[in-house]
Amino acid sequence: AIMVSCDTFFYELSVKLGITRIHKMLTRFGFGKTTQVDMPDELPGLLPSPHWKHETNGNPWYTGDTILTGIGQGFLLATPLQIAEATATLAEHGERFQPHLLLKMQKPDDSIYQLPAIEKPPVILEHPSVWNNVIHAMQGVVSSPMGTAESFGRHPGYTVAAKTGTAQVFGHHRDEERSRLNIPKKLRNHHLFIAFAPVNHPQIAVAIVIEHAAGADRIARHIMDYYFKYCAKEDKVKTNEQPTR
Repeated sequence: AIMVSCDTFFYELSVKLGITRIHKMLTRFGFGKTTQVDMPDELPGLLPSPHWKHETNGNPWYTGDTILTGIGQGFLLATPLQIAEATATLAEHGERFQPHLLLKMQKPDDSIYQLPAIEKPPVILEHPSVWNNVIHAMQGVVSSPMGTAESFGRHPGYTVAAKTGTAQVFGHHRDEERSRLNIPKKLRNHHLFIAFAPVNHPQIAVAIVIEHAAGADRIARHIMDYYFKYCAKEDKVKTNEQPTR
Protein backbone atom coordinates (compact mmCIF):
# COMPACT_ATOMS: atom_id res chain seq x y z
CA ALA A 1 0.00 0.00 0.00
CA ILE A 2 2.89 2.38 0.75
CA MET A 3 4.75 1.40 -2.40
CA VAL A 4 1.82 2.00 -4.78
CA SER A 5 0.15 4.71 -2.65
CA CYS A 6 -3.13 2.84 -2.24
CA ASP A 7 -5.54 5.34 -0.69
CA THR A 8 -8.28 2.81 0.04
CA PHE A 9 -5.96 0.80 2.30
CA PHE A 10 -5.28 3.88 4.39
CA TYR A 11 -8.97 4.81 4.46
CA GLU A 12 -9.68 1.48 6.15
CA LEU A 13 -6.64 1.70 8.40
CA SER A 14 -7.63 5.19 9.57
CA VAL A 15 -11.09 3.97 10.56
CA LYS A 16 -9.62 1.00 12.45
CA LEU A 17 -7.14 3.20 14.33
CA GLY A 18 -9.55 6.03 15.12
CA ILE A 19 -8.76 9.71 15.46
CA THR A 20 -7.57 9.45 19.08
CA ARG A 21 -4.68 7.13 18.23
CA ILE A 22 -3.87 8.98 15.01
CA HIS A 23 -3.79 12.32 16.82
CA LYS A 24 -1.61 10.96 19.62
CA MET A 25 1.00 9.53 17.25
CA LEU A 26 1.12 12.59 14.98
CA THR A 27 1.64 14.75 18.07
CA ARG A 28 4.65 12.64 19.06
CA PHE A 29 6.10 13.22 15.59
CA GLY A 30 5.84 16.98 16.08
CA PHE A 31 2.78 17.89 14.05
CA GLY A 32 0.47 20.63 15.33
CA LYS A 33 3.27 22.62 16.98
CA THR A 34 6.33 24.56 15.88
CA THR A 35 9.64 22.79 15.36
CA GLN A 36 11.35 25.56 17.40
CA VAL A 37 13.70 26.29 14.54
CA ASP A 38 15.75 29.46 15.06
CA MET A 39 13.69 31.80 12.90
CA PRO A 40 10.80 34.17 13.72
CA ASP A 41 7.12 33.66 12.94
CA GLU A 42 7.20 29.90 12.43
CA LEU A 43 3.72 28.50 11.93
CA PRO A 44 2.55 25.49 13.98
CA GLY A 45 0.33 23.99 11.31
CA LEU A 46 -2.90 22.35 12.44
CA LEU A 47 -3.47 18.90 13.90
CA PRO A 48 -7.27 18.56 14.06
CA SER A 49 -9.22 16.64 16.70
CA PRO A 50 -12.89 16.25 17.69
CA HIS A 51 -12.38 18.81 20.47
CA TRP A 52 -10.77 21.30 18.07
CA LYS A 53 -13.60 20.93 15.54
CA HIS A 54 -16.30 21.38 18.19
CA GLU A 55 -14.56 24.45 19.61
CA THR A 56 -13.99 25.92 16.14
CA ASN A 57 -17.36 25.53 14.47
CA GLY A 58 -19.57 23.57 16.86
CA ASN A 59 -19.84 20.59 14.51
CA PRO A 60 -19.30 16.95 15.48
CA TRP A 61 -16.40 14.86 14.26
CA TYR A 62 -17.30 12.44 11.48
CA THR A 63 -15.67 9.24 10.27
CA GLY A 64 -14.85 11.06 7.05
CA ASP A 65 -12.80 13.55 9.08
CA THR A 66 -10.78 10.66 10.49
CA ILE A 67 -10.17 9.24 7.03
CA LEU A 68 -9.02 12.57 5.62
CA THR A 69 -6.72 13.19 8.60
CA GLY A 70 -5.32 9.67 8.22
CA ILE A 71 -4.20 10.37 4.66
CA GLY A 72 -2.88 13.85 5.46
CA GLN A 73 -5.74 15.87 4.01
CA GLY A 74 -8.89 17.53 5.35
CA PHE A 75 -8.25 19.99 8.16
CA LEU A 76 -4.65 18.84 8.68
CA LEU A 77 -2.00 21.45 7.91
CA ALA A 78 1.76 20.87 8.05
CA THR A 79 4.79 22.90 7.04
CA PRO A 80 7.53 21.41 4.84
CA LEU A 81 9.90 21.67 7.80
CA GLN A 82 7.54 19.66 10.03
CA ILE A 83 7.32 17.01 7.32
CA ALA A 84 11.12 16.93 6.93
CA GLU A 85 11.60 16.61 10.69
CA ALA A 86 9.09 13.74 10.82
CA THR A 87 10.94 12.06 7.93
CA ALA A 88 14.21 12.30 9.86
CA THR A 89 12.50 10.83 12.94
CA LEU A 90 11.30 7.89 10.86
CA ALA A 91 14.77 7.43 9.36
CA GLU A 92 16.30 7.23 12.84
CA HIS A 93 13.67 4.85 14.23
CA GLY A 94 12.12 7.44 16.51
CA GLU A 95 15.12 9.52 17.54
CA ARG A 96 14.28 13.20 17.14
CA PHE A 97 16.53 16.11 16.22
CA GLN A 98 16.28 19.86 16.47
CA PRO A 99 16.40 21.65 13.10
CA HIS A 100 18.54 24.79 12.84
CA LEU A 101 19.16 27.49 10.26
CA LEU A 102 21.90 29.12 12.34
CA LEU A 103 25.24 27.33 12.15
CA LYS A 104 27.03 29.26 14.91
CA MET A 105 27.40 32.67 16.58
CA GLN A 106 30.85 34.16 17.07
CA LYS A 107 31.40 36.81 19.74
CA PRO A 108 33.75 39.83 19.34
CA ASP A 109 36.41 37.94 21.31
CA ASP A 110 36.19 35.11 18.72
CA SER A 111 34.60 32.71 21.19
CA ILE A 112 31.70 30.62 19.91
CA TYR A 113 28.24 30.95 21.40
CA GLN A 114 26.67 27.54 21.71
CA LEU A 115 23.00 27.32 20.90
CA PRO A 116 20.93 26.00 23.80
CA ALA A 117 20.09 22.34 23.41
CA ILE A 118 16.45 21.46 22.85
CA GLU A 119 15.65 17.93 23.90
CA LYS A 120 12.77 16.23 22.12
CA PRO A 121 11.39 12.95 23.48
CA PRO A 122 11.91 10.01 21.12
CA VAL A 123 9.03 8.20 19.48
CA ILE A 124 9.00 4.74 21.06
CA LEU A 125 6.88 2.04 19.45
CA GLU A 126 5.42 -0.97 21.20
CA HIS A 127 6.67 -3.10 18.30
CA PRO A 128 10.00 -1.67 17.04
CA SER A 129 9.93 -3.94 13.99
CA VAL A 130 7.33 -1.59 12.52
CA TRP A 131 10.09 0.93 11.74
CA ASN A 132 11.84 -1.51 9.40
CA ASN A 133 8.55 -2.66 7.87
CA VAL A 134 7.63 0.89 6.89
CA ILE A 135 11.14 1.76 5.70
CA HIS A 136 11.33 -1.40 3.58
CA ALA A 137 8.03 -0.44 1.92
CA MET A 138 9.36 3.08 1.31
CA GLN A 139 12.39 1.60 -0.45
CA GLY A 140 9.95 -0.06 -2.84
CA VAL A 141 8.53 3.35 -3.76
CA VAL A 142 11.74 4.10 -5.68
CA SER A 143 13.15 0.61 -6.37
CA SER A 144 10.12 -1.41 -7.49
CA PRO A 145 8.71 -1.12 -11.03
CA MET A 146 5.33 -0.59 -9.35
CA GLY A 147 6.59 2.17 -7.06
CA THR A 148 5.05 5.62 -7.42
CA ALA A 149 8.53 7.18 -7.78
CA GLU A 150 10.22 4.38 -9.68
CA SER A 151 12.02 6.84 -11.94
CA PHE A 152 13.80 8.35 -8.91
CA GLY A 153 15.50 5.08 -8.06
CA ARG A 154 17.34 4.52 -11.31
CA HIS A 155 21.02 4.26 -10.36
CA PRO A 156 21.22 6.89 -7.62
CA GLY A 157 24.41 5.41 -6.13
CA TYR A 158 22.88 5.32 -2.63
CA THR A 159 19.95 3.56 -0.99
CA VAL A 160 16.76 5.59 -0.65
CA ALA A 161 13.48 5.28 1.25
CA ALA A 162 10.73 7.59 0.02
CA LYS A 163 7.02 8.33 -0.23
CA THR A 164 5.01 10.37 -2.70
CA GLY A 165 1.97 12.39 -1.70
CA THR A 166 -0.75 14.67 -2.99
CA ALA A 167 -2.32 17.67 -1.28
CA GLN A 168 -5.68 18.25 -2.90
CA VAL A 169 -6.50 21.92 -3.43
CA PHE A 170 -9.98 21.50 -4.88
CA GLY A 171 -12.33 18.58 -5.47
CA HIS A 172 -12.20 17.35 -9.08
CA HIS A 173 -14.30 14.93 -11.06
CA ARG A 174 -12.50 11.79 -12.15
CA ASP A 175 -12.57 12.84 -15.83
CA GLU A 176 -10.90 16.11 -14.89
CA GLU A 177 -8.17 14.25 -13.00
CA ARG A 178 -7.35 12.34 -16.19
CA SER A 179 -6.75 15.61 -18.01
CA ARG A 180 -4.85 17.78 -15.54
CA LEU A 181 -4.25 20.52 -18.09
CA ASN A 182 -7.99 21.22 -18.27
CA ILE A 183 -7.93 22.36 -14.63
CA PRO A 184 -6.88 25.96 -13.85
CA LYS A 185 -3.37 25.94 -12.41
CA LYS A 186 -4.43 27.52 -9.11
CA LEU A 187 -6.81 24.57 -8.53
CA ARG A 188 -4.36 21.80 -9.38
CA ASN A 189 -3.07 19.52 -6.64
CA HIS A 190 0.19 20.09 -4.81
CA HIS A 191 2.80 17.34 -5.15
CA LEU A 192 4.77 16.12 -2.11
CA PHE A 193 7.79 13.88 -1.80
CA ILE A 194 9.75 12.80 1.26
CA ALA A 195 12.94 10.76 1.27
CA PHE A 196 16.02 9.90 3.28
CA ALA A 197 19.33 8.26 2.47
CA PRO A 198 21.31 6.10 2.90
CA VAL A 199 18.73 3.77 4.39
CA ASN A 200 20.95 2.02 6.95
CA HIS A 201 22.97 5.08 8.02
CA PRO A 202 20.85 8.15 7.22
CA GLN A 203 22.68 11.39 6.49
CA ILE A 204 20.02 13.46 4.76
CA ALA A 205 16.23 13.76 4.89
CA VAL A 206 14.22 15.93 2.52
CA ALA A 207 10.63 17.06 2.12
CA ILE A 208 9.65 18.67 -1.17
CA VAL A 209 6.34 20.45 -1.77
CA ILE A 210 5.51 21.66 -5.29
CA GLU A 211 2.47 23.90 -5.48
CA HIS A 212 -0.03 23.16 -8.27
CA ALA A 213 2.39 20.92 -10.17
CA ALA A 214 4.17 17.56 -10.18
CA GLY A 215 7.87 16.78 -10.14
CA ALA A 216 8.74 16.86 -6.43
CA ASP A 217 10.58 13.54 -6.74
CA ARG A 218 12.82 14.88 -9.51
CA ILE A 219 13.77 17.90 -7.41
CA ALA A 220 14.54 15.66 -4.43
CA ARG A 221 16.81 13.53 -6.63
CA HIS A 222 18.80 16.61 -7.69
CA ILE A 223 19.17 17.74 -4.06
CA MET A 224 20.29 14.34 -2.81
CA ASP A 225 22.66 13.77 -5.73
CA TYR A 226 24.25 17.16 -5.02
CA TYR A 227 24.56 16.38 -1.32
CA PHE A 228 26.30 13.05 -1.82
CA LYS A 229 28.56 14.45 -4.53
CA TYR A 230 29.67 17.65 -2.82
CA CYS A 231 28.65 17.73 0.84
CA ALA A 232 28.64 14.29 2.44
CA LYS A 233 32.41 13.85 2.79
CA GLU A 234 32.85 17.40 4.10
CA ASP A 235 30.09 16.89 6.68
CA LYS A 236 31.72 13.67 7.92
CA VAL A 237 35.05 15.44 8.43
CA LYS A 238 33.38 18.26 10.36
CA THR A 239 31.65 15.79 12.68
CA ASN A 240 34.55 13.36 13.18
CA GLU A 241 33.13 10.81 10.76
CA GLN A 242 29.65 10.90 12.29
CA PRO A 243 26.84 11.40 9.75
CA THR A 244 25.12 14.77 9.93
CA ARG A 245 21.39 15.07 10.30
